[in-house]
Amino acid sequence: MQTFRQHLNEIYGLKSVKDLVFSNLDGRVSLPISKMMFARLTSEKKRSRSIHVTDFEGFKDLLPLLGTRKQIATMNKTRFASVVKMGVSAGGGIAVVLEGYPVFESNYDLHSRVDTQGRRWIDIDQIADVSKDSNIEKTLLGKLHAVRTKIIVEIRKKFNFRVQFWEYLNISLPNRRKEKEEDDELRDAGLLDRTASRRQIQGYAIRRYMELVETMVWKPHVSEVIELLSGTNESGNETDWNEIDLVETEIVEVHVLKFDVRQWVIDAGGDPDDPDDDVLSFLDDDDIAYHNGTHDLYMKAGYNRRFKTIIVNNSDPSGIDDTAHKHIKDLFLKQVRYNNARR
Repeated sequence: MQTFRQHLNEIYGLKSVKDLVFSNLDGRVSLPISKMMFARLTSEKKRSRSIHVTDFEGFKDLLPLLGTRKQIATMNKTRFASVVKMGVSAGGGIAVVLEGYPVFESNYDLHSRVDTQGRRWIDIDQIADVSKDSNIEKTLLGKLHAVRTKIIVEIRKKFNFRVQFWEYLNISLPNRRKEKEEDDELRDAGLLDRTASRRQIQGYAIRRYMELVETMVWKPHVSEVIELLSGTNESGNETDWNEIDLVETEIVEVHVLKFDVRQWVIDAGGDPDDPDDDVLSFLDDDDIAYHNGTHDLYMKAGYNRRFKTIIVNNSDPSGIDDTAHKHIKDLFLKQVRYNNARR
């Protein structure tokens, strides 16, 4: 069975904390976000509801995250009801209504990334791209450069370690025993100037990076970024869907799409009660199983007995019919109204 980490890696391109912290400023640079960080910066928000779109495998991987501080990407606005069927990063077919604490909210899908600890990161260039504000990218990158310079100076003084470049700190480390043996050999030969192991220095750099990104990057600009991401795009239109990252979540209800074979036959001008009807010849058991794969796996696993489950019949095998479309649009609107009523 696929592990949660494998699932994240397949969908989001899971990155290690080290790779994200020590990335080159000329490449894809991201900023970490967490509930505690944004509670300190903006005050903790009330619990709210929004929707996580997934398939059966994704639903199974979602369950261990419930009630934890690992962030789950959700939405409560979309231009296309078909997103529930087609999915976002992976497959679709299931719309999970979650309630939790919103860590970060954006009117745009920011394609946030996940590290190995379940923390989400937002790419700086993505913030600039969706907000159409190139100045914010220059500003945030400039602050990040200042953060890295400060940490390098601290490391030189604190550990007598002559690090020249930030990326140099992203070195692969041997196991602790091997590292100690190598340091002992260098020390005995009088060739070791630094006062801590490479592992300790790297850990210090990561810890200080998280602290200083909060105080030097986010704190002076969090209001500006939130304002930019709360607007519409340059053309004044809504984006395909928004993004709300939730933690400490619980499932309110689950909406599962089901292919309505009977209605499909009727819509095609056939008689679903006639086994010899010509329309039925265009659809065999394998076709039905294919279209109902997510629904059938969900029901077979008994999740409908664990969670409040609403089956959404859909007679369009390649999209969403009018009835399912209305159900999904109403579902999203219901979450917005629920949240507005609690503010």
